[in-house]
Amino acid sequence: MVVSRFEIYGEPVDFVDCHEVAEGFRSILAGWDMRQIAPDPRVPAYVTFRREGGIYDWQAPWIKGRNRRDDDPSRDLMEAVCDFHYEFIDWFADRNPSQFCVHMAAVEVAGRAVLFPAIQKTGKSTLSLHCVQAGRALLGDDVVAIDPETSEAVSLGLMPRMRLPLHPRFSASFRAFMSEHAGLTDRRWQYLSLRPGEILPYGTRLPVGGVVVLDRRRDHPASIETVQPSRALKALIDRNFGGLDQPGRIFDSFRKIVEQVDCLRLTYSDPEEGAALLIATFAAAKPTPAREVDHARL
Repeated sequence: MVVSRFEIYGEPVDFVDCHEVAEGFRSILAGWDMRQIAPDPRVPAYVTFRREGGIYDWQAPWIKGRNRRDDDPSRDLMEAVCDFHYEFIDWFADRNPSQFCVHMAAVEVAGRAVLFPAIQKTGKSTLSLHCVQAGRALLGDDVVAIDPETSEAVSLGLMPRMRLPLHPRFSASFRAFMSEHAGLTDRRWQYLSLRPGEILPYGTRLPVGGVVVLDRRRDHPASIETVQPSRALKALIDRNFGGLDQPGRIFDSFRKIVEQVDCLRLTYSDPEEGAALLIATFAAAKPTPAREVDHARL
């Protein structure tokens, strides 16, 4: 048995006979404080990963009443990394119960976060990556945290991933962008290995500059129009999965955001055209510098 121990924000994490999983995680994390340390049997691991019998499994304190081995086991490295991708989000939520986690994408434009709540099949990840290709920085392509005390968007520092195969209508330039940034890949998924400046590291905070409801239609020119704040508010509340025992606080926090920012609907077909219009719409705002979180907290 070979144990590789890493420290992630002060917590010991053991990889038993699966050092490759640690390296896989390192490749999808941006700004997480992850470093290898010597194993100490006197100090129990906070999280343990193990490869046994051809299956990757793990135990973590926030996983209660679930048996992954019987449920949907991870049988190769990509499956293990993809599956634990969601556990990193749960880990963040477990350690930051005061923050909301919202199923959405977000990019930086003029120093502010532009949020795209995850309305089904509207292309939030695709649109956000076209924004990155156009020079904007990504906060997240799937989940972004909101601090209700400051109304700031907070990056979880997770690399984006795209479902394969790519849509045949994607441009040659976007396909080249995907190829140049290829990370862990299998036949179903490709992680992108974004560079500094293309993704905001874990804990980076930005004031929210807008909430954009996406409406993707076939063969429709890109257009933007104002929507009622109530429409944006519903989109955020419906896709929040943090602090669900505090419905009044959720409502008040998101209402404060939508009442202070631009709430828009982006209707588009071509993500390159949609990204260009989105960036142009928000680029005139006065830039605001990003803040970084205290790394003593996860």
